[in-house]
Amino acid sequence: MAVDANSGEEVRFDNTKMTLKADHILASCGFIPFFPPTRINGRTMVDGGMTSNLPLEAALDEPATDDRLCIALDLFRRISPDLSTVGQAMDRQLELLLSTQSWRALNSIRQRHGLRRQLRLLASRVPEAQRKDPTLASALAEGEKKEGATTLLMLSHAGVPHDTEMRAFDFSRPSLTERWDAGRKDMSHALAILGSRRAGPGEFVVHAFNGSEEAKKVSKALKQSCYW
Repeated sequence: MAVDANSGEEVRFDNTKMTLKADHILASCGFIPFFPPTRINGRTMVDGGMTSNLPLEAALDEPATDDRLCIALDLFRRISPDLSTVGQAMDRQLELLLSTQSWRALNSIRQRHGLRRQLRLLASRVPEAQRKDPTLASALAEGEKKEGATTLLMLSHAGVPHDTEMRAFDFSRPSLTERWDAGRKDMSHALAILGSRRAGPGEFVVHAFNGSEEAKKVSKALKQSCYW
């Protein structure tokens, strides 16, 4: 996903509708002013994170009849220890700007799912003769959309021991290697805990995990699994 830098419009690159090329990848990570924008079909494209850093809506917005397991990786932590330097404050500014987008999107999806469940309950209590009322038909139709089980496994990257300040722009080989290793361990840990804890028919279940030992200490008192 990218954003049109001139209009502010979100643009989704869908490989079922177009052939994805290197320019599409470059456009999706053109975080200005640090990385340049990319021209695609006459439009100036920049990083989709400017509006939606973790576009959960693209995967979960519409109901699906099949059971789904969605694995989402949020590269910016929502939980952080106290700040002591200007560099840490700049890091935290970026983390807050981007991580809060992800949780707002998640809450929005949760609300829509809950609304559909309420509409299904309402439809079961509306007499058949009234279901064709134009003022009710569209609402009841939304509630009649069949939904399978949706399980969302959401992992937040919380940094690694040797991360430097302004870590979002540190792409050195040692830093990347340490992050990859931490990511593998966090993913293995999350999948092991997930096991068979999947959503039931019509349910939307979220399992949220914070990586790294530091984040686990900070969030020890927080509930890690949320059922909606």
